[in-house]
Amino acid sequence: MTEEELVEHAGEPTSYDEYDGSDDDFTYVKHTYEYQKDSKKYYGQYGYEFEFVNGELEYLYITYK
Repeated sequence: MTEEELVEHAGEPTSYDEYDGSDDDFTYVKHTYEYQKDSKKYYGQYGYEFEFVNGELEYLYITYK
């Protein structure tokens, strides 16, 4: 899955973060897309967080806050 496919199918994220830790010898770019919803049954929110590093999906988190 690419970042473009994620946004195309899931819509705009609740929050987005970008980190660029690149230097002359090393490329490290991380984009984090977070999708949160209010829980209808319990207090709090649930959601998903996708982390792309250098354009590839590295992590998928399922969250409950």
